Amino acid sequence: MDAARRALTAKKRAAELSRLLQARLTLREQRDRLLSPGQAPSAYAMESVAMAINAAWVSAKNARAGTAMLELTVCGAVQPYNEILGGKLAALLMLSPEVADDYTRRYGRSVSIISSMMKNQRVIKDTRLVFVGTTSLYRHGASQYNRVRLPAATISPQQTEIRYEILGETGGFGTVQFGAETIKAIEEVDTTAKGFRQVNSVFGEGRSPKLRKLRSGLEELGFDPEILLKHHQPRIIYGAKLCQDADEFLRTEGGTLPDFIKDPGNYSGTQPLHRQRLDLNFLLGNG
Repeated sequence: MDAARRALTAKKRAAELSRLLQARLTLREQRDRLLSPGQAPSAYAMESVAMAINAAWVSAKNARAGTAMLELTVCGAVQPYNEILGGKLAALLMLSPEVADDYTRRYGRSVSIISSMMKNQRVIKDTRLVFVGTTSLYRHGASQYNRVRLPAATISPQQTEIRYEILGETGGFGTVQFGAETIKAIEEVDTTAKGFRQVNSVFGEGRSPKLRKLRSGLEELGFDPEILLKHHQPRIIYGAKLCQDADEFLRTEGGTLPDFIKDPGNYSGTQPLHRQRLDLNFLLGNG
C-alpha cells in the first residue's frame, strides 16, 4: 500500500509540474498578443491560453485559499439564546481578532501534508486569516448573516467596515440526500461488481471520493448519477473580507495587510478593542 501511495503521489506531482510548465510556456509564447489591446481578445479566446490562465489561478488559490480563508460549518445559538439573536452574535464574534489569533496558534506551525507531498519537502503555509465564509442552512429565509457588520475602527483605526455579503448559491450536486446505510450498500455493490475497491480515499486518486464512489455504484445499479446526485438543495453563500486588500492577498497579488491581520494576538484576549461605545443593536443589524 505504501508503494502504491508513493506512486500515486509521484504521478500527481509530475502531472502538476507538467501542467504548470505548459502554462508558463503558453503565456510566454502569447505574451506580446496578450499585452496588445488589439490582439488580446483573440488571444484570450484561444483554448490553450484559457487553460494556462486557469492553471495559474488554481496555483494561486492553492497557495492561499486553504489557509487564509476560514469556512464556518456550524454557527448559531441554542435555546434560549436563539430568541435574543444569539446566532447573529455568534456570527459577529467569528469576525473578531480572537478567532484569527486562535486560528494562527492552532495552524501557524503545522506542516501542510498535501503541499509537502507535492513539493517533496516540508511546507508551512501562511495562516494570516483574511476571509470568513459560510453557507445558509436553507436557500430562502436565511437571516442570521443578513445585516451583521462590524463598524469601521472597532478593532483598530486601520479596520474598515466588515460585513457578511451574499456571494451566490451553492451547486445542486452532493450526497446529503443519501443516508449512511444507503451509501454503504451502494459502495458494497460497486466493490462486489468490480472485484476490487476502485476509490480508496487516499491522496492522489482525485477529489470528492464519496461522490465518486456513489457515482460508480449508481452506474453499476443501472441508475443515472446525474439525476440522483442532484439534490436540489442550493444554499446561499456568505463571505466576509476581514481587511480591505483581502482579494489581492488571496490572489497572491500582494496587498497591504493591517496590523490586526498580521498580528491578531495584539488585539485579542485581554487586549482592549479600539476605544469607542458600540450599540449592540447596530452591530447585529437592527439599527
